[in-house]
Amino acid sequence: MLAVAVSVLRDPAEGEDAVQDASLTALARIGDLRDPAAVGPWLRMIVRNLCRKRLNATTAIPAGDLPPSPERAADPQEVLERHAQRHWVWHAVGLLSPPLRTVTLRAAIDASPDGSVSVTLEQVPMLVPELPEAAQRLFHELLVPQPGAYFLQALDVDGVTTLGLPAAYVLGENDLALARPGDELAARIGLTPLMVPGGHQSMLTHPDEVAEALLKC
Repeated sequence: MLAVAVSVLRDPAEGEDAVQDASLTALARIGDLRDPAAVGPWLRMIVRNLCRKRLNATTAIPAGDLPPSPERAADPQEVLERHAQRHWVWHAVGLLSPPLRTVTLRAAIDASPDGSVSVTLEQVPMLVPELPEAAQRLFHELLVPQPGAYFLQALDVDGVTTLGLPAAYVLGENDLALARPGDELAARIGLTPLMVPGGHQSMLTHPDEVAEALLKC
């Protein structure tokens, strides 16, 4: 894709911008592609058309201002929901360079009402083949919908340190599901975490140790 863009625009920086725009356009119009084997020529056609528009325009054309496809313009997340079971969709995204993959996934996440993307664990290696298996599993867990949301905004409640009650922070030694490292979260309220065995569900997997830690608090 980048080679096509540079060959038309004669500018590597402009070519990278065009490829990013093309990635977002392809994501929004993935429903137009009926033949998985044609994904390569289809992507190159999108890049070529965008580059020609850039050459003919006096200003850059943002991806959001591109004319809609013959069908109604689809929301990226809605498109992904509809086509999540098509492995070739994620395979096409996986063929992008890591920076473009990040841009494409970020666009899908930002467009989602709950900040998630419908992708199965089996499809994750197509998106992040460079990650080890454990990291791919964590990537999947963070990408799919989270019942407790994503902790992106502060709660509109009084801080725990203003309640006038003694506080303690009990942390599972292998808890990888927190929004930030547990010792960092504890430090925000001026505490050192009291460690217990297990992960995020230590209360279920190590109830005796957690109970003992709570009694110490």
